[in-house]
Parts: sequence; C-alpha cells; structure tokens
Amino acid sequence: MRLCVFAGLMLGLLTVGGCSSGYKVTGTVIYKGQPVQGATVSLFAENGNVVASGSTDADGKFFMRTSQGKELVPAGTYKAVVSKMESSGATGGTTGPPSSADSGGISKDYVKMMMTETKNRPKSVIPDKFNSAGTTTLKVTVPSSEPVKLDLGS
Repeated sequence: MRLCVFAGLMLGLLTVGGCSSGYKVTGTVIYKGQPVQGATVSLFAENGNVVASGSTDADGKFFMRTSQGKELVPAGTYKAVVSKMESSGATGGTTGPPSSADSGGISKDYVKMMMTETKNRPKSVIPDKFNSAGTTTLKVTVPSSEPVKLDLGS
C-alpha cells in the first residue's frame, strides 16, 4: 500500500513539474529614447530557427508568440532581431515583415533575409546591426523576472 501511495505521489510531482512548456515574453523596443511602433521582434535560437516573434504597438510594447501561435516561449537565451523597414509603397511610412498566408506567421523568405546580409534589403529605420541574427548584439533570456527592454541606442 505504501508503495502505491509513493508511486502515486511521484507521478503527481512529475506531472505538475512537466506542465509548463514555456513562459510569456513581453517587452518594449526603444530607439533614441522613444518607443518604436510597428517593429518586428524575433527571437532566434543558436541553430538559426525563429523561436518566437511579435510586433510593437504605439507604445513600443510587444508580446511574443511562437510560429505555432502559442503564447509560451521555451526557456533559453536567444538572439533578438528587431526590424522596421521603410515602405517601398506609395503610401509612405514603414512596414514590418511580410506574412505567409499558408502558415499565418512570418514568411520563410523574410526569415532568410533576416539571417543573411543582403544588398536588396529595404532601408532600415533602425540601426542595421539589429536587423540580422548574424549581427545583432541583443540577447533575451527566458524566463525573465520582468518585461524585456530592447534599447537600440541613440
């Protein structure tokens, strides 16, 4: 009987400990002391895969989601890529990444562009070094005890 109770308790502890599959990640992007609206923030794993991404609102705040649309980001340390490109359209303004209608997320071509240096890239509104996983100096550790602050300098 004691063995059954012990086994049940251990199974219960394993189940509770294994329930969390990640953490909510929120934050703010700041450039020249001002919040950056309309930027895209992407977290890249060491293997080059995009783990999560989000877009900034008028206050520069973002909320990360995985490529599967989940709100929980796995624990780890990631390279943070922030992009905000000038629009090439006649309406002016800036634009974020193109979406992939098939996946409901960021297109694979956009991710490939962010991973490599290319001369065909639209002009960035923020410093170029933050637009590529190969050159960014920004890192995000998940979990974090407070919202992430990505300060792109002045």
